[in-house]
Amino acid sequence: MAGTAAGFNADGFRQAIRFVYTMAAPVPADEQLTFYFKPTVTRAPDSDSEGVPFNIGGPKSTVTQRPPVAVPCGIEQVPEGARADVDTPFGVLRSPWVKISLLDEDYEQVRDSAYILLGGEKYDYHHTEVPGGLFSVGLYTMIFVNENDL
Repeated sequence: MAGTAAGFNADGFRQAIRFVYTMAAPVPADEQLTFYFKPTVTRAPDSDSEGVPFNIGGPKSTVTQRPPVAVPCGIEQVPEGARADVDTPFGVLRSPWVKISLLDEDYEQVRDSAYILLGGEKYDYHHTEVPGGLFSVGLYTMIFVNENDL
């Protein structure tokens, strides 16, 4: 359980951190970090594993796509020598990755993201590190790997 301290202003702290994250974001809007999500397939009753109904005239499966989300966050490009191990059909390869730092409220909006776009590059979700905190404010770090640059 997170602790508290007399005089600690959680809302003021969040506002200041978001200000810094926003101030440090890439200037061109199309290069700023955006979180993307996997589509959700709601299978029709009596359908196969791909959602194709056995009864052609029956109800169809639906696919919904959650819109992309942009939240204030810290971005740390990991140095060239420190790459993530990625399992591939060809063995383990080393790939570039980024660390994304988020406040608890913002993390809740993107925790299920499948990948991010940053500077025109796609980075796939790898894992979330053990969360930390500052009194009542949760701090999260998500790791995303650029598997296109192997």
